[in-house]
Amino acid sequence: MAQKSAVAIVDDDESIREALIDLLDSYGFKSRSFKSAEQFLTDANRRSISCMLLDVNMPGRTGIQLQSLLVSEPNPPAMIFVTSCQDERTYAAAMKAGAVAFLAKPVNVPLLMMALEKASDQGDAKSIGH
Repeated sequence: MAQKSAVAIVDDDESIREALIDLLDSYGFKSRSFKSAEQFLTDANRRSISCMLLDVNMPGRTGIQLQSLLVSEPNPPAMIFVTSCQDERTYAAAMKAGAVAFLAKPVNVPLLMMALEKASDQGDAKSIGH
């Protein structure tokens, strides 16, 4: 991203959220973390988020369900999936709905940084990951 802006990390695993916050911080990104899709959706400042790192499997609403809801809103954030769920059907659903990337856990840092750089373009990074 040319301009470093707020990245939301939505993952039910606290250790993953903390590791991603530390990683993003070391690269100069501002980030905020959420333990669930519901927590993100009720956040008063969620419109300030320009990019999201999403897990697929979470209690309550899944990452795919959150993506589906957000892409129906005006100016949705760029979405990068970081997940241990690597099945073709989930990958296809995420990418068809406009995900920038679909990356495996543990995350490959160079691929994640490439996806974040391309997130501002939101359309041309669909071949990253998987």
